[in-house]
Amino acid sequence: MNMIAAAPASARDRTTGRPVAAAAPANAAASAITDPVTRFTLPNGLKVIVQTSRTVPLVSATVIYNVGAKDEKPGQYGYAHLFEHLAIDGSTHWNQSAQRSLLDLGATRFDARTTRDTTTFLETFPRAALERVLFLEADRMGFIGAALTPERVKREVGVVLSEKRLRASRPFGTSDAVIFGDLYPADHPYHHGVVGEEADLNAVTVDKARQWFDTYYGPSNATLILAGDVTGDEARTLVTRYFGGLQPQPPVDRLETWAPTLSGPIRRQMFDAVSDGRLYVDYPAPPAGSPAIAALDLTAQIMANGVRSRLHRRLIDELGIVKSAYVMFDDGVLSSVMGFGFSGIAPDQMARVEAEVDAIIARYVAEGPTPQELENARAARINFLRNLQEATSGKAFLLAQGARQSQTSDYADRYYQQLLSATPDSVRRAVADVYGRPGYHLVMLPTPSFKATSGGYDLAKGPPPVGPITPIAFPAVQQAQLSNGLKIVLVPRPGSVSDAMLLRFDQGGSAGASHEIAPIVFDLLGAKGKTAPQQARAQAADALSGRFNDKVDLDHADLTFNWDAAHLAPGIALFGRALTQSDVTPEALAQLKTARIDRLRAEAANPNAGAQRALYTAIYGAGHPYAPAATAGDAIKQVEAIDAATVRAWMNAHLRPDRATLYVAADADMATLKPLLEKALGEWKAEGPATPIIPIPPARGRSAPSLTVLDKPGATQTYILAGRVIPPADTPGGTDDAATQVVNEVYGGNLTSRIGTNLRGDKGWTYGIGSGVFDTRGQRRWMIAGTVNRDHSADSVAELAKEMRALTGDHPPEQGELDRIFTTAANRNAARLEGNTDLVAAMADAQSEGLPYDDVVREPMRLRALTLDQVKRAAGAYADPDAVHWVLVGDWQRIRDQFKDLKLGKPDVIEPAR
Repeated sequence: MNMIAAAPASARDRTTGRPVAAAAPANAAASAITDPVTRFTLPNGLKVIVQTSRTVPLVSATVIYNVGAKDEKPGQYGYAHLFEHLAIDGSTHWNQSAQRSLLDLGATRFDARTTRDTTTFLETFPRAALERVLFLEADRMGFIGAALTPERVKREVGVVLSEKRLRASRPFGTSDAVIFGDLYPADHPYHHGVVGEEADLNAVTVDKARQWFDTYYGPSNATLILAGDVTGDEARTLVTRYFGGLQPQPPVDRLETWAPTLSGPIRRQMFDAVSDGRLYVDYPAPPAGSPAIAALDLTAQIMANGVRSRLHRRLIDELGIVKSAYVMFDDGVLSSVMGFGFSGIAPDQMARVEAEVDAIIARYVAEGPTPQELENARAARINFLRNLQEATSGKAFLLAQGARQSQTSDYADRYYQQLLSATPDSVRRAVADVYGRPGYHLVMLPTPSFKATSGGYDLAKGPPPVGPITPIAFPAVQQAQLSNGLKIVLVPRPGSVSDAMLLRFDQGGSAGASHEIAPIVFDLLGAKGKTAPQQARAQAADALSGRFNDKVDLDHADLTFNWDAAHLAPGIALFGRALTQSDVTPEALAQLKTARIDRLRAEAANPNAGAQRALYTAIYGAGHPYAPAATAGDAIKQVEAIDAATVRAWMNAHLRPDRATLYVAADADMATLKPLLEKALGEWKAEGPATPIIPIPPARGRSAPSLTVLDKPGATQTYILAGRVIPPADTPGGTDDAATQVVNEVYGGNLTSRIGTNLRGDKGWTYGIGSGVFDTRGQRRWMIAGTVNRDHSADSVAELAKEMRALTGDHPPEQGELDRIFTTAANRNAARLEGNTDLVAAMADAQSEGLPYDDVVREPMRLRALTLDQVKRAAGAYADPDAVHWVLVGDWQRIRDQFKDLKLGKPDVIEPAR
């Protein structure tokens, strides 16, 4: 994806990008990268980029191999993506799962991705683990082949095919393959998809895999990026030690550019099992790294990124004929695709939408952007670049964007300067060569003298030791209370790029009679409506590079606001208006009720959306405060009964300053912040009596075990959602609480937990499955969720049950698992202190659970203090599968015979809506 995307993403992700600002920041830096950057190349051809930042003791490592789906020949389709999977499964001198190894090291983020151009491995980890991570990446780079076995290859082929089927089974899941197949000729490297073809994947052998790795996985075809707590000199020494002795491979002959154009417009129509229409409008564009990319990014911002964009205003606000408009931009080294997507289109309005889109694009091609539009878009793009510098993962992402272009080393700064120098006329000229052409609707160098060096680390000796973990320090906190009773918790963050506020309402949750009214009220506060006041508030937030968000849980609810730190006072004032001028009008309420009803009706077209309703009903039983309406139809009736008077009464009873806490992380101290908050929130008062706290009785659902089936004829995968209640913790943050969390981590709480290792790592039946414990005021809730291959639906349920029994049977929790979980928590929690949004959420969650606001730094110590016996005792809460309620979404006619011997009770089968 091009840098229009707000975060690293796989090819063809839809993105709405960052909000635009009113003007380019006056304090815009002279460079897009604010920390020292060192670049060097080893004699064996490995390119290295280092960005040093001492903010926290974390390092992000990214290894980019110049190989992707574009390098596959007929008969090899899917090789690059499959071999990404194989590469994370161990190498000669460290033959174990890279995910498990990184988790053992305390990695807070690890991922691998394959695009049409590159294969990338990335991880964020504590500085103490740097040498071991370099060892693992070096061994992966030089010594994968000998570790491969026929069993490993067969298993990963199964996992990839599960992923392929999962993608294809999703609504609009084949659109990407169709678009690229139509835009590029059959002999173009971008014509086929990244996931590949089943026949080619099933034909992979160990010898073919080794040949692929020998050709493309080596130092002269790779770039290593290190961002964070490491200097250039340190990196040069360590990288030379671990990578310098790797042999380079011969240079690869390859295409560098092939950007075809369309001889005329193309329009394709296809059908899918979806609830409404969607339009993709795409155009061939210049390759990544071209000077025109910045202008196209600015254009994307102006056309479809935010509530002030042209397509949003016309199609959503004025005509109301689409529900969302967004940017689609896939920039490749051979050629790019630029365009827009539109969803929520009634079939009889599709022709009108197409005509309106074509007219808006044609006007923009002819006239270009207005000066104000350009300044707004420029500010948004610069703000995005600046925000990337807040975390090590963002720094690594920006450096990786440049490395992937295979152009010059100053990619980010060139892009930054192109943003600054753009004029309305220069943007118009660049755009004419893309949008002014036919579009699509749906839609040598000399051989390097590389050599290996001697004297480096002998990888055959195994990995170096891991250093000590650096203690986490929680930032200083200031507290106050406003005259209306609202409690304020502030973390001053000098130099912060953006400010964040989270208002936690202790009684704003959706339990009891609030199941449907609470989400509507918070959509109202979050300016998600389409009335003039709602749109004005959203546009005011947009002008501050800000965004409202809301989240409604069973026990409490949050209203959050993030905005540019340069606008402290206007941001607080706007947040105050959201609470004191909430636009509770029949018009606003009618629009939000319609949107809520549309989402409820979508359950009929997408049974996965109804799985949670079915599970909660089975667990809690009708009438329980945590149980939703029995059906989507019943919920719709509840929504229809809501009127403006009901909403005002609910807000007065539930959304009160004396029952709320405001958490702030901002570039300000309390002496500055409190007067601004008093002014903005002074009119917000507690009126009348507060609603009594709803008592939460024990769950009283169906007898367990139980089986509910949401029949989905034709489904090639089966979605499993299961759950039960477990007793409340004896004491918040106590031994029982901590031990219970650890047992869940052992069972299914992370990628390398037991059920993930079993169903994906060992058997290849799923792309991913996991479990989680959810703290509530009543009994805690434990849930399992994941999608499995249809032919192994019952086998998967049986394995999940077997793993439960093993917790207190023949495979209780082990000390190694405890150690890994402690290390992960220590470093994951450090990452939660990097960004303001994560920080305020961590404080709010801790206090809602009866814990100190700085519990994010206390939790690892609680886990470290646990004994293995304590964890084993806690395992009893999970060890009985006969207490679990199971919900399946799948083709019941194809899978029901699998379940006849599982003894889950008589299945309650819910037929698909007709």
